[in-house]
Amino acid sequence: MKNFHLGLNLEGYLVAWALFCCICILILGFEFKTMIQIYKVYFCFLFVPWKLVSFLISSVILIGVVPIMHDRSWDYIDASFMSVLTFLTSPWSIGVIFRSFKHNTPRNHVVLAVCIMCFSASWSYDLYNYIKDGTKIESVSFAFGRNPDHFSIYSTPHDFLPGPL
Repeated sequence: MKNFHLGLNLEGYLVAWALFCCICILILGFEFKTMIQIYKVYFCFLFVPWKLVSFLISSVILIGVVPIMHDRSWDYIDASFMSVLTFLTSPWSIGVIFRSFKHNTPRNHVVLAVCIMCFSASWSYDLYNYIKDGTKIESVSFAFGRNPDHFSIYSTPHDFLPGPL
């Protein structure tokens, strides 16, 4: 397997999105009461039986392909947490972004939605692999795809596909 080098400073990339996440945590702290009022029915919407069954089936498939992927950066742990994060955050993130085109959605909510979407579909994967392997990550996933030698998958569809469900 060839190493895929993008010429990016991995630590700089991690610091940049970590800083963005910290800013979003501050925004969330200031907006928390407002967001609870606006999105209070979200978990009732999310935890209906057919969505839970759909989540379980897709998670089993995502976790089940780990052995056949032959990708050292993709394992049972990241397959599990990415499926959970996607299930919990995709509908809200995509809904907020979609509503921002049609309605007067607060900009802070859109910023949070983008951050949460990127974290669940990409940054959590990058962080996990950075902690696991240090600077030996073969590729940076967001916007560049994963290891091109055997499978090219982009992170944003990871959130957009299940989001509308």
